[in-house]
Amino acid sequence: MLSSLRTKLIVICALIVVISMIALSAATIISVRGSTLDALRIQMRQLTAAHANNISEWVRSKRAITGAMKQAFKQSDPLSAVIEAKEAGEFENAYIGYPDKHILTPRATPANYDATSRPWYKQAVAAGKPVLTAPYVASTTGKLVLTFAEPLIGERGELQAVLGSDVDVASVVRNVAGIKPTPNSFAFLVNKSGIIITHPNKDLTLKPISAIDSALTVDTLASSGQGGEIEINSVRHLLYVNPIEGTDWSLAVALNYDEATHSIRALLATSTIATIAAIIIAALLLTFTISSLLKRLGTIRDALENIATGEGDLTRRVDAHGNDELAHIASSFNRFIEKIANTVRQIRDASDSVKTSSGEIASGNSDLSGRISLYTSPRQPAKLA
Repeated sequence: MLSSLRTKLIVICALIVVISMIALSAATIISVRGSTLDALRIQMRQLTAAHANNISEWVRSKRAITGAMKQAFKQSDPLSAVIEAKEAGEFENAYIGYPDKHILTPRATPANYDATSRPWYKQAVAAGKPVLTAPYVASTTGKLVLTFAEPLIGERGELQAVLGSDVDVASVVRNVAGIKPTPNSFAFLVNKSGIIITHPNKDLTLKPISAIDSALTVDTLASSGQGGEIEINSVRHLLYVNPIEGTDWSLAVALNYDEATHSIRALLATSTIATIAAIIIAALLLTFTISSLLKRLGTIRDALENIATGEGDLTRRVDAHGNDELAHIASSFNRFIEKIANTVRQIRDASDSVKTSSGEIASGNSDLSGRISLYTSPRQPAKLA
């Protein structure tokens, strides 16, 4: 199969092209993949940080509006300040709880309602500063809410009241659910204890983070939160986590790996097709080029074989145009054939000369024989007489 020089050259050149194209494509893909993943990590970190900052700003604005209700203590109608805060912050409810257990709110409350027994009141008093509670079911509306609470301390350090405002968790969920870098990516909020604050799947609210996937833990978030790979429900994701300032929350964005790296796979497919096409085209061009270049070599081979078998045409010449090695071989072959032809002509001329001389000798012998016969013929009768 590889007995001819032409075939060997084509195969060797084709292998060089194949290896070169594969190496070039592999280097390109590896380089582009690394650059794409690096750019993706940077973009996702920036995106996660930007959304975390937005949520932090949202928390600060809600907290500021809640704190503004302290102006109620300077007004003759404190309830109007509470209502203004409720409308300005688009709260589900706003209120002021007093140490004597009563509450000031635009909503109706049970007669035996004890503000001091509510978690938001206790948490604010214990912290001595503004707090944001975990989601819970509001007793007045029955909705799942978050409460912004702030203790109001008098000049002598006594507790005067606790300011509070409720935010529907559904509004927070909508904000977080809108964070979708790709169609099947998602984001969620989790607190430092690993409890889910919001998730696109509302059934997971207030569940431990392991409810999303058993592999997810608080430690996992900490270790893989800057673009680490993790499988969630057997689907590969890149995880990005950013703390939210002013809270004990963290925003986690789970980026679907297949969707995020689609461009890399597309490049791989395109490079593969292009490499195969280039190899095929190169093989055809090599075959044509090498065959054309070595065409005279085949002609010389055939001529030598004909000469070796005694059937060569010594008048035939090989095309010797050009300055390459094959042109020199062809020229040398033509000179060789010319010398052989000259030798054959000389032999033929010598043979003709020998033939002519032999004829002349034969003619001379015949003439001499005739003369001898004529000379001897008259003497024989005289002897008989």
